[in-house]
Amino acid sequence: MPREIHFKIDGKEVIAKEGETVIQVAHREGIQIPHFCYHPGLPIDGNCRMCIAKFAAPRGDKIVPFPKPMTTCTTYPTEGMEVDTTSQEVQEMRRGIMEFLLINHPLDCPVCDQAGECTLQDYAYTYGRDKGRFQEEKVHKHTKNMGKYVALWGERCIVCTRCVRFLDHISGTSEIGVVHRGDHAVVDIFEGHPLDNPLSMNVIDICPVGALVSRDFLFKQRVWFMQSAKTICTACSKGCNIFVDYDQHKLYRIRSRPNLDVNQWWICDYGRMYYKHVQREDRLKEFYERQEDQLQPKPNREVIQNAIEHLKNNSQQTAFLASLHLTLEAMYLTYKLAQHLEISHIGALQNPILDDEVFPGFTIEGDKNPNRKGFQLIFGQDALENGLSKILELIQKQKIQTLLLISCIPDFQPPEELLHALKTLNKLILIDISQSPFLDYAHWALAGSTYTEEDGCFINSRGNYQIAQMALPTPGTAEQTHAILQRLIFAWKGETKEPISQRGVRKAMFKELPELSQLKEEKSYPHLSNNPQGTKAVGLYW
Repeated sequence: MPREIHFKIDGKEVIAKEGETVIQVAHREGIQIPHFCYHPGLPIDGNCRMCIAKFAAPRGDKIVPFPKPMTTCTTYPTEGMEVDTTSQEVQEMRRGIMEFLLINHPLDCPVCDQAGECTLQDYAYTYGRDKGRFQEEKVHKHTKNMGKYVALWGERCIVCTRCVRFLDHISGTSEIGVVHRGDHAVVDIFEGHPLDNPLSMNVIDICPVGALVSRDFLFKQRVWFMQSAKTICTACSKGCNIFVDYDQHKLYRIRSRPNLDVNQWWICDYGRMYYKHVQREDRLKEFYERQEDQLQPKPNREVIQNAIEHLKNNSQQTAFLASLHLTLEAMYLTYKLAQHLEISHIGALQNPILDDEVFPGFTIEGDKNPNRKGFQLIFGQDALENGLSKILELIQKQKIQTLLLISCIPDFQPPEELLHALKTLNKLILIDISQSPFLDYAHWALAGSTYTEEDGCFINSRGNYQIAQMALPTPGTAEQTHAILQRLIFAWKGETKEPISQRGVRKAMFKELPELSQLKEEKSYPHLSNNPQGTKAVGLYW
């Protein structure tokens, strides 16, 4: 068992575990110590000096002050130590540090993307002076694109080296270093080595100022206008925790949401850009029925009723294909609909599995299907591995004439053998989110939902489930995929009820299927943030 160390921070008795620094203990105890360079997911550097404090320790029967203040991020507590982070002397030291940091910093908050979630801005209000004393010419630094997604405003850089340490120790690609010396020091890329690794945008999240900004988000929206949904990335099976930031039904960006068991503090650039399909022009926004070889928009209830009537009359020659991008609730309702119609042929629609991309501090999983384990639990291993090939064989033998295909996979490239088989079908009932090759063969097309429009759950590669949070409504007359499946079940029963919430479906699902009741919910870490502790930027989103 780790040794416990008893000491005091601002008069409060606290206990440190062996190996913890003073700032780590303080934040665990809810004591806010300002800092710029410290990040719990990165090696300690101690260069910004903002977390400075006064120390004293027992010597014999006396408490003797240390001769000089020290940084709390680099100091390990000892038994009986006393730490002072709030005295007037400490406040004056921080005020001096802030003055030095702001001497060459431009007063461009009105045009800076970081305004509203900027640590420097918050600390300037708390520890800065109301007037600057520096009258000389400021040092000017360059502005440039660092790579595909990241831009640098050099004059805003405070050289905390968070980005350098991330690229050295987490991605291991080391594209950024500190160039020049003294007040001319700034981060920059090495010549011929742009910042293009697939973890590059994490440096935007961890930059405490507006020096490194997203080229994708630049000048698009002010952060104080946006709301944030705490949800799950569905770009792969890892299930990274993310924030989806949106305003007035428009999605603007995706940020990492720390979870020490799943994605630590990071997400990949693939997941961060995995929102473009949500609001593209090719989204399906209505329900359609094919008439005279053309898909015509029809009222939702009419399409549902006509589709279920066909399924009722042809259930013996019907198969279901459900994608591994569906929520667990949608998979369960597909399973229930198959039970009602006595459908025995069910297969999986999925993206191909790629190789994992392994970095020193993070792995991007190659399985680009977010709910593989959920499908396996509900439909079984055989349906997962062999269901599609069996269905294709039965279509070829003309034993399957109708297919209910639930895709909802962004930018999905169907296998050629499936598209060839669809040509011979009598009827295809499609639930999808955007225009795809499937539309050419669909007799009924029902507009479903993306992961940002649902409150469903996914089982990650660790075998634990996580619940997403809806950020946006579905466009047009599109409906959440689980609601469409409920309406199909109600229509089969001859009922006109309204769908229940995904939470209600989830409750029934866990009660009915014993294999699901054994699942554990992934732990969350709402107290963690990539922003320094105690800033308004943290309070804005947590």
